[in-house]
Amino acid sequence: MTLLQEQATADIEKSKGGTLLKMMERGFGTVPMPLQLFSRSSGLLEVQAEMINYYANHARFSSELMAFIRYTTAHQLGFRPCFEFNQKMLAGMGVTEQELDVVLENPESAPLEENEVALLAFICRSVKDQSGASQQNIDDLKRLGWRESDILDGVTHGFNMVGPALMLQLFKMV
Repeated sequence: MTLLQEQATADIEKSKGGTLLKMMERGFGTVPMPLQLFSRSSGLLEVQAEMINYYANHARFSSELMAFIRYTTAHQLGFRPCFEFNQKMLAGMGVTEQELDVVLENPESAPLEENEVALLAFICRSVKDQSGASQQNIDDLKRLGWRESDILDGVTHGFNMVGPALMLQLFKMV
């Protein structure tokens, strides 16, 4: 049983956050657990909706790259609901079950463009070991065409999984 019992208020219905919840329900048949958590706070749900919109319209990231970032990060965190959600999303994008399994052991096997694979692998390493980044890593990514802002955006996308994973455990929603 979840510790947070209050549901979304009526003001959420007409907000960007409410629109996001409806879109997720229609498009995926469910609302991801972090959004269920944030729906208890109209302000946090709005912030989350803006963040999702930012990444959905990111000029340099493919939707596949972003889903792989969430998929691998959720796996590393043992965050089952987001792992399964992104697994289904990637399967819907044509990624095979075998490809999904192999990526968990070797992110460099992801069926992505070379520069996206490199960024994904860097993010996976960073989630495991926050002290492991080097100037060489950043320079290598830049040589593949990434800007520092892209690297920060990608790492942020992965690390944004950490807080909700912990909060869902705290409030006994998973």
